[in-house]
Amino acid sequence: MKLQGTYTALITPFTNDKSLDFKSFRELLQRQIDAGLEGVVVLGTTGEAPTVDIEEAVDLFSCAHEFVGDRLQLILGLTSNCTRTVVKRVARINRLRPAAILSATPYYNKPTQKGIVEHFTHLADATDLPIVLYNVPSRAGANMLAETVIQLSRIRNVVGVKEASGDLRQIREIIEGVPETFSVLSGNDDQNIDIVKLGGKGTISVASNVVPAGVKACVDAALAGDFSRAESMDAPFLQLFKDLFIENNPQAVKTLLAHLGLCQEVFRLPMTTMMPENKARVIATWEAVRSARDQA
Repeated sequence: MKLQGTYTALITPFTNDKSLDFKSFRELLQRQIDAGLEGVVVLGTTGEAPTVDIEEAVDLFSCAHEFVGDRLQLILGLTSNCTRTVVKRVARINRLRPAAILSATPYYNKPTQKGIVEHFTHLADATDLPIVLYNVPSRAGANMLAETVIQLSRIRNVVGVKEASGDLRQIREIIEGVPETFSVLSGNDDQNIDIVKLGGKGTISVASNVVPAGVKACVDAALAGDFSRAESMDAPFLQLFKDLFIENNPQAVKTLLAHLGLCQEVFRLPMTTMMPENKARVIATWEAVRSARDQA
């Protein structure tokens, strides 16, 4: 698959009784289609994946596949800290034929680099679907080192990595060591342009839930080599990128989407509604961004 451009790590909307809100989900997908994005991740971290069971995951992805057709690449988040569990889950979703699976480094166990390699090798052996690695040390408790990503990139169906370590030196090493066909994607919105400058191929974005066309325009300009224009367009969003993580993701981004009338402000525990002062700050930042865009 060609993994390049802007992909949104989509929120999962819930109704007031905390069941899946398929109506809002379709509307959110349509918004991404209208903005011209390359794809979305269903049930990544931003989609509150740890609180969604496998039956719900199948239902949600089936809904997305039926609604979207071939208008977006649909990537399905599938992570567990038990290798046997993630292999069993991939067997359940193989028939749904997502464009790829996004799978994070096993959390809590804190495996060695050898354990990480063996975990993803087992996953790759269990499916012919493309696999995108997800390196997020702040959540997983273990960093997938550059040499580990490079080793895994040699597996036929391991096609990319979402890099959220924040370490640009490590990301540069990965980009320089993997095959040209392997995609390194930014996992932090404030590093989207920097990573493309290094040779990355785009982003899996949280902010594009809110400003899909804006994030895509910045990434497209960077991919075209127009870094001055990309940075100029990116600058008004930098405070928003920061404030969307004022509390643990996805609390702020879902709260802001609810403020915009695009979903309910409903989370599944242990995610909760935001502290009032943080909610007010995120909304104020958004209003400043919107005002600046209106005046441009």
